[in-house]
Amino acid sequence: MASLLKLTNNAIGRLNASITTSSTTIQLVPGQGAKFPSLGAGEFFPCTLIAAAGTLEIVKVTARSGDNLTVLRAQEGTTASAFAISDRCELRLTGGAMQGELDRIAGIADGYASAIAAALPKAGGPMSGNIVFNNGVGLYGKDSDGTLHQILNLGADNNVNCVIGIGGHWRFYSPDGVFTMVDIDASGNIYAAGGVTLANNFPLASKDVDGTVRPITYMAGNTVVNRVAGGTAISWYNQAGDTQIASLNNAGDYSCKTLTTTSDEDKKTNWQPLPDAVLDRLAEMVLAGFFDWIDGSGSSLGGSAQELRRIGLGVAVAEDAEGNLSVNYSALSFVIVQAMLRREKVSKADIEQRLTALESK
Repeated sequence: MASLLKLTNNAIGRLNASITTSSTTIQLVPGQGAKFPSLGAGEFFPCTLIAAAGTLEIVKVTARSGDNLTVLRAQEGTTASAFAISDRCELRLTGGAMQGELDRIAGIADGYASAIAAALPKAGGPMSGNIVFNNGVGLYGKDSDGTLHQILNLGADNNVNCVIGIGGHWRFYSPDGVFTMVDIDASGNIYAAGGVTLANNFPLASKDVDGTVRPITYMAGNTVVNRVAGGTAISWYNQAGDTQIASLNNAGDYSCKTLTTTSDEDKKTNWQPLPDAVLDRLAEMVLAGFFDWIDGSGSSLGGSAQELRRIGLGVAVAEDAEGNLSVNYSALSFVIVQAMLRREKVSKADIEQRLTALESK
């Protein structure tokens, strides 16, 4: 808060007109008013009137218009007196003015102290208010040898900067201070003791070699969306991080060394044999072989999910939210084996029947 007391150096003037004990305007010699401060609302400066006979009176100047001073008379225990032309009017820093300024500053300090005392935690309790730092000013901590290290600051770009301390880590502890919940080292590696939760549609992102930030995974509604960020594939590596063990490219092709699915007999029940008619239709599937993808992503080998449904094997077909069909080929492999065995058995029986017919002739 700006001071209400205004001062200038060596401000001395003389009265251009006499005043009585009740006068509230002092007229100075033309041009001398400029030596005294200009005043705004609520501002003032003290002056001492000095008569040729030595009479003194302290006045409080509350306004100045050119060479005319508006005053409150008889201040700080002095008595209003009459003054003649050429008596002196001097700006002097008086005891009352100085004490008033000290009291004002003390009041401001007490107010800040009360606000800080009310906001800061007591005996480990929570804060009830905010600590506000100016732009570029930081929060510091003192290490064991007494050196101050910056912890937080608000940069000129309005970004909050968290500064890694001399120990090389930025750590967040549990409420009881017993264990580290999150640890960020000077290389930017983040360790979290628990899960990292992202709000819906807010992605986990990574920065590529040209500095572009690309989303990797995020929740869209109740669906986890994984995206190929910048490159051509999502890759999985071994624990050591030196060997790729699986990848999923932009075309949707998944590659790994070995892919297994649960097929434990002890976890299955209600076995039912496949009907011979279904096995026969599977062996005679028309839409099975080489094909080209309509989206231009290349050629491949496989069958038709729709045809599997038509021949009674819809249990091996899945449909996503957009109506696209996919096939559980790992489960279907057992069925294909059964179909081939069924065809071989039928063919063998047919051959034997024909041989028997020929022999009977």
